[in-house]
Amino acid sequence: MEQMNKEKQLSPNGPKNIKAYYLLIPTIVFEFIFFVVPLLIVFVYSFSQMDPFGRIKFEFTLSNYLRVFTPEFTRTILRTFSLATLSTVLCLIVGYPLSYYIGYKEKKYQSLLLMLVIIPFWLSFVTRTYSMISLFSANGILNQILAFFGLISDRPQWLYNWYSVVVGMVYNYLPMAVLPIYASVEKLDPTYLEAAQSLGANKVDTFLKVTLPLTLPGVVAGSILVFIPSVGEFLIPELLGGVDWYMIGNYLWMTFLTIGNYPFGAALSIVLIAIVLLFTAIYSKYFAKEVELGF
Repeated sequence: MEQMNKEKQLSPNGPKNIKAYYLLIPTIVFEFIFFVVPLLIVFVYSFSQMDPFGRIKFEFTLSNYLRVFTPEFTRTILRTFSLATLSTVLCLIVGYPLSYYIGYKEKKYQSLLLMLVIIPFWLSFVTRTYSMISLFSANGILNQILAFFGLISDRPQWLYNWYSVVVGMVYNYLPMAVLPIYASVEKLDPTYLEAAQSLGANKVDTFLKVTLPLTLPGVVAGSILVFIPSVGEFLIPELLGGVDWYMIGNYLWMTFLTIGNYPFGAALSIVLIAIVLLFTAIYSKYFAKEVELGF
């Protein structure tokens, strides 16, 4: 009888497990109040319209969504996802070798190197972005160095273009790619690499067929952590890109706070969320199995 009672308590549906679910209630309530409810409000606003006096009328209309897909905003959406994708790829290209290097260093050096990766997070995001201006402006540090060595005669403007936006996002979000990849590399069992080499695989084959597939979960996690905030980025295009390279986040800011067109801003927000969810769903469906199987 005692054994049956113990098994009942330890079973997934036992009393102790039911009590454990109570711990989720604060999180569920918090998410409902501060995520679900605001999202529903934005969704309702997206189908309303503005009257001639700038007041919101809750009369059903699809005009806001039709305006989102005009050529002007379609170009902005494509620009946003192009810059976010390029930033994510560059973060992976730079972050993977760095993570691999840190993962195979001695433990005492790993802590130091990881600290150097994390240190930029100690500074304000705004401060880090403004530092890029002092680096790439016409009278900035980069031009001063190039002029000192006689590599340039005039001082070019490195700011207010697409690559300054990409460099700013790579600089700010690179640690988000490094840390999950490092976690995958650090867990990698070295006996797998030794087995591959003992079977005749060279270093390139070992990396492509063993190391890379086994660290793919970190690559997937890092790419998602970089891509999603890059899509919604506002400050970096504002400071480093200028008007010609505004992203969706900048138009959302102008629509809500400058123009005050809440219905159209809500529709633009819903479209952005839907596209990000679509990308994430496609990524999970077609790449999650590869990660699990190690292909």
